[in-house]
Amino acid sequence: MKRQAFIFDLDGTLLNTIQDLANSVNETLRDFHQPTYSVDEVRMMVGNGVRKLIERACAEGTDSHQQEKMYQRFLEIYAREKAHFTKPYPGIVKTVQALEAQGMRCAVLSNKNDDAVKALCDQFFPDAFALSQGVSDHVRPKPAPDGLLNVCKRLGVDVEAALYIGDSEVDIQTGRAAKMDMASVTWGFREPETLLQAGATLLVDAPEELLKLV
Repeated sequence: MKRQAFIFDLDGTLLNTIQDLANSVNETLRDFHQPTYSVDEVRMMVGNGVRKLIERACAEGTDSHQQEKMYQRFLEIYAREKAHFTKPYPGIVKTVQALEAQGMRCAVLSNKNDDAVKALCDQFFPDAFALSQGVSDHVRPKPAPDGLLNVCKRLGVDVEAALYIGDSEVDIQTGRAAKMDMASVTWGFREPETLLQAGATLLVDAPEELLKLV
């Protein structure tokens, strides 16, 4: 079936968000008098959404009530800190534009909260995507396939006609669960070896290489 859509993960795929994520995590931890982390340590915690990020960052023994308070505090901090250092990866904006010029429908699916996804897409990719979707009460987070299937439905394309692009083990699991073709980028938050060990079947080393997958 002819390719009709490219669906992108956000953090580590379209945008380098790790510094702002790490700063927000560490400010949250300091507010609750817990140990902080390096950027590289936070990098290995992301991928499964904010709740899981906070769960991983919490000091051992932090109960669920305290974790919920930290989660809510993180959302407050990240709302103001999310775009200080965040920026698109080199070449990604032009690549998305080129894909659309070739008739591809482009969309974003992220495990970031839906309001943050839409705000960042509006800021860095105005009018570039047919739709952007984050985590909400109506769609389970990745690696559940719900999000990818929902995006395809909203785009009006078959799963077999879409390509999912991401940078993590979670993205590989999501593509597999949705039975969708998947490309793993090597410029994001995981090393190529990690992606291959997770089952990646197609590595992409530069945004421009995606144009060959139309």
